[in-house]
Amino acid sequence: RRPVFVSFAGAGGGRSRHALLAEFGPLVEADFAGAPNLTSPEREAPFLEQILSGAAAAAARHGSERPLYLAGHSFGSRAIVHLLVRPEFRRRLPHSFSGALLFGYPLVHPRQRREAVLRRLPPDAPVAFVSGTRDAFAGDFSLLARALRLPGLRRAP
Repeated sequence: RRPVFVSFAGAGGGRSRHALLAEFGPLVEADFAGAPNLTSPEREAPFLEQILSGAAAAAARHGSERPLYLAGHSFGSRAIVHLLVRPEFRRRLPHSFSGALLFGYPLVHPRQRREAVLRRLPPDAPVAFVSGTRDAFAGDFSLLARALRLPGLRRAP
């Protein structure tokens, strides 16, 4: 079965990299309502609910037996990670949830330690980080590498 991809844009609306996913299966674009904010559990909850709603709608529309992937760009990637580290939200994902594709994950921020949440990713959370070497928000990749030093983590070459 071809997978279903649910795409969540960044705060600026970008998601052009997600277009290539349509070659592999249906691509459902979901937009966030509200000013992006993941600074506390209370403030992030509405965005996590929107991810769950988009995933459930995509599974219902395209069939719950098809593998479902969440795809995020920038803020969308961060919101997906925040969902995956919170069991009360993660367990509400459709049973067909198969992984997350995180494009342009923004680690670099002057006041926030955004890598801290990555250390809380469950070992069984299937995620792939995709970023260009000139992405200023990703840093020099050493920050991501340090944040993802988890037991059992597999890295692709």
